[in-house]
Amino acid sequence: MRAAVLFVEDSADDVELLLRTLHRSGAEPEWRRIETREGLREALEERTWDVALLDYNLPRFGALEALVLLHELDHDLPAIVVSGTVGAEVAVETMRAGAADYVLKDDLRRLGPAVAREVEDGATRRERRRLEEAFDVSEQRYKALFEKSPVGVFPLRRGPAPYGVQRAAGHHV
Repeated sequence: MRAAVLFVEDSADDVELLLRTLHRSGAEPEWRRIETREGLREALEERTWDVALLDYNLPRFGALEALVLLHELDHDLPAIVVSGTVGAEVAVETMRAGAADYVLKDDLRRLGPAVAREVEDGATRRERRRLEEAFDVSEQRYKALFEKSPVGVFPLRRGPAPYGVQRAAGHHV
């Protein structure tokens, strides 16, 4: 699995640990590590990311702030909180704030499957959004064609007439 992974993490050693775990699960990530709100903004402008892995508690910027910023910027970027300090209450808090999942650093067995699931779900959401946008454009074109047509246009029903409706003799529709 190829994936663009954005790490919101202050420890280069932790990023290396997470990368080794992802490689063992078959992932080949392109990645970037950021530590600040400004870094997150820049990274989001730089490219489209498949998933963000957020450390819960950074000295200047943490997972909850990152989730708020992702929501403010209207990014549909799945975020997984990866932390050594996540207890049940904190996990619930991050999920309510918009995290897709959380994984404890001392038990990374779920990291690979969680990232794969979020990458796949994100691709599905993007494809659905692309199809919806294409449908909207098509619908707008049809509506404009119909409304601007110089001749009268009316729907023609094919098949048997509805119950109680008779067709004129000799006219088949």
